Amino acid sequence: MAKIILCIGSNNHAAEHMAKARLLLSAAFEGIGFTNNVQTEPIGVNTPMYTNCMAQATSTLNYDEIRRVLKSIEAQCGDAPDLRQKCVVNMDIDLLQLGRKRYKAEDWKRYYVKELKKELDQLTAKQP
Repeated sequence: MAKIILCIGSNNHAAEHMAKARLLLSAAFEGIGFTNNVQTEPIGVNTPMYTNCMAQATSTLNYDEIRRVLKSIEAQCGDAPDLRQKCVVNMDIDLLQLGRKRYKAEDWKRYYVKELKKELDQLTAKQP
């Protein structure tokens, strides 16, 4: 079992898509924990505000298997390449960490990722 950390976001009907993603992720990853949602400014594009959260779980899946699960959940939330071209993001789920390996170094520098990671750490500390 390896620890995984995810960053989840939406800028279109975010409350609906975030709720659906949480349900689907909970079904895919047993014992997953989520931070609160936060509103964030878009980075580098002129779009509506984003809603973001982070999640932590454990998994026996490898990197490619986890990515397939995440892409499937994005699609089930209505995300599609043609919408992305219009800067409409129904659901974006990024794998930031698998075991000790971190991915998306630039994302780790974002202020909201740093703050949400602190919240994840507090959630983890409360678990038995």
